[in-house]
Amino acid sequence: MYAARPEMLKLSGRDSFTDSYFSQQVLPLFLQRNPDLTVRWKVAYDKRGSVIQPHTGHSVGLGAVDVDRMQKQKSLMPMTHLSSFK
Repeated sequence: MYAARPEMLKLSGRDSFTDSYFSQQVLPLFLQRNPDLTVRWKVAYDKRGSVIQPHTGHSVGLGAVDVDRMQKQKSLMPMTHLSSFK
């Protein structure tokens, strides 16, 4: 965002804005108004915490990058497919 800030200020007619204004107001609105342009964008917001994965004990972050990484991992079988749950 820092490299783009001068151009964004010029286009918006503002003297300044905060990072949170950009990430919480400008960017979401731009994504919403330009779905064809942004369909392949990977916007990585800061993670908002983490959870402990109960089967492994590993901490899993709750941010876009962490969740995307978790979704790409091999899925667990449903418990109904395990012999001990039949």
